[in-house]
Amino acid sequence: MRKSIPNLVTLLNALCGWLAIYYSSKGSFDNATGLLVTAAVFDFFDGFLAKRLNAFSKEGALLDSMADLISFGAAPALFILFRFESSAYFIPLVISSGFLFTCALWRLVRYTIHAADPKPYFEGMPTPAMTLSIIGVSYFFSSCTLAGSFETLVITGLSLVLGLWMISKLPTLSFKVKGLSVSENWQRYGFLVATIIAFASLGVSGIPVVLGAYLLFSLLLKS
Repeated sequence: MRKSIPNLVTLLNALCGWLAIYYSSKGSFDNATGLLVTAAVFDFFDGFLAKRLNAFSKEGALLDSMADLISFGAAPALFILFRFESSAYFIPLVISSGFLFTCALWRLVRYTIHAADPKPYFEGMPTPAMTLSIIGVSYFFSSCTLAGSFETLVITGLSLVLGLWMISKLPTLSFKVKGLSVSENWQRYGFLVATIIAFASLGVSGIPVVLGAYLLFSLLLKS
């Protein structure tokens, strides 16, 4: 029973993703966003609990990838489609969101295959970070006057960029670390400081700054 706890948390991740798709289809994007953020929290804790309880298994690894495909593959791609379905640029958005979904699928398969060979960083952008970036930038636009067609074009372009980032071999920040020393984790601490400053000074408008800081500190990682 103890070793089933991480899998139960993974199922909660999948459930949040499924509900996020439902709320997106109804136009309730605040609820969808909250559920996707919750799914990301569950995704962090299922791995944390698996490590703490020594409950790793092939079934758990496969279940984790399938749950992530729902919450951080299908859900963000459909979030985009439902949010901008009345846009004049809907066809390009369909293509870019489909590309985003297939890149997430590709990345999750690759991650599952190489899960037994962990590294202190991700290769390519993790799917939860992609999802938070998509919904974060979407909320950035809702908080300012840059909306309409321009917003749709930015989200379309961002979907293509994040899709390519996910399937790339670019070393990307991971917070699954063995120690807390500054010398080994200065990029991670730098990103956290930049995030706090951005949100404290800019609020929601700091989201693009946070995304840029994530890319910058990822580029400073040693592969």
